[in-house]
Amino acid sequence: MQFFKYYYYRLYSYYSNGGSIPFFSTFCLIFIFGLINLITIINLLTLIFGFQFGFFPTIKSGTISYFWSLLLLIPCYWIFNLHLKKRGMHELIMNEFKQETLSRRRVNGWLLIFYFVASGVLFVLILWLRQKIRGY
Repeated sequence: MQFFKYYYYRLYSYYSNGGSIPFFSTFCLIFIFGLINLITIINLLTLIFGFQFGFFPTIKSGTISYFWSLLLLIPCYWIFNLHLKKRGMHELIMNEFKQETLSRRRVNGWLLIFYFVASGVLFVLILWLRQKIRGY
């Protein structure tokens, strides 16, 4: 849980430059990477164990089959807003990491970069493996 709090803190700090809407921008990036991770895990389970998830659409050429992810956006934003803003978690997270040292900030920054890169690489790798093994 500490990693996700720090993840939120760094993203919110990055988007708090005055030129954007930091809370919504942070939510969008967390949502996108969460969705990528969810798709990766579901595809990995499908490839390894052969599970078939009825609620999870497959990619078909010429169709928009990932529209369901857009339907998740509004309820997830509502929960995100309720948990962080209404319950006061935002201020607690911002105050918790405000006094971190420069060396700790660098180490944690590299860990976040590794998370972004690893999520993207695993996502592409799983989709490629699915194409090679299953043919779809």
